[in-house]
Amino acid sequence: MSDSVKNKVSTSALARSLELHVGELFRKMEQAGWIERINDNWELTRKGHEEGGEYKTHVKYGTYIVWPEIVRVGKETASSAMSTEGNLTATGLAQHAGVSARQVNLMFAELGWIKHDESGWKVTSAGIRSGGEQREKAGSGSCWVCWPVAVLDQPVVRSSLKEIRADLTHAIGLDLEADDPINHYRAEFPAKLRCADGHLVRSKTELLIDNWLYLVGIAHAYERRLPIEESIYGEFYLPAGNVYIEYLGHSGENQYHQSKLEKLKLYQKYELDVITLDDIQVKQLDVFLPRRLLKYGIRIY
Repeated sequence: MSDSVKNKVSTSALARSLELHVGELFRKMEQAGWIERINDNWELTRKGHEEGGEYKTHVKYGTYIVWPEIVRVGKETASSAMSTEGNLTATGLAQHAGVSARQVNLMFAELGWIKHDESGWKVTSAGIRSGGEQREKAGSGSCWVCWPVAVLDQPVVRSSLKEIRADLTHAIGLDLEADDPINHYRAEFPAKLRCADGHLVRSKTELLIDNWLYLVGIAHAYERRLPIEESIYGEFYLPAGNVYIEYLGHSGENQYHQSKLEKLKLYQKYELDVITLDDIQVKQLDVFLPRRLLKYGIRIY
């Protein structure tokens, strides 16, 4: 087997990585004149060979066609790597970032920049502010989002990519900027209380909230950086509903409560969803949180 064949992927694998139905990709290639149907089998045309298509034989699966990971079909990129305006899809960004297209989409979904439904990926208002542009295929109605390559330079994206790659320097906080407020906060108030799920938190209130979320089966992050320009960290983040939870502390003039009110202004400024809890509500989480979470599509059984 030639090295070129080893480095190529099947049409099915290519379709999966691009989040396309394999039949749609075969149709695109047939319309572009790359393949043709002969005796119930797909055969390469001369043009298909010119575009990098080759045959591969497997002892179990027989002979099939393989392709470079990035190919252009007609006016479209089969990998959907680039839009007509020059912005990149998840596949295009993945090639720059060194991760998979699926990981890119899941990363943007976790940031609250895109949402998925039966038609595909839809850009949110937060995603639009970060440069995302909605695309839709005429006829099928399938949707995807394109991005400027500069989106990879945004701090929250750089941070998320390091998490995806399991960057150890990032994991132990060595790559944080020296003047990042979180450095001083974590040094002054170290997290020493271990929750049921292994999270380390700083107060009994946070312990109560974290344990409640774990016991009802809700995936959550503690001290997740908000997807904004400012270096601000949410107390709890629930990716399933793209919603944050903040404990406000005792009302009054104390510094903790006032700092939380300032943070809430940023939530409002950037249109981020947040659930706030006071002392009474924290003591009755079973009463307050299920109803509040339902608003964001999170159902407690």
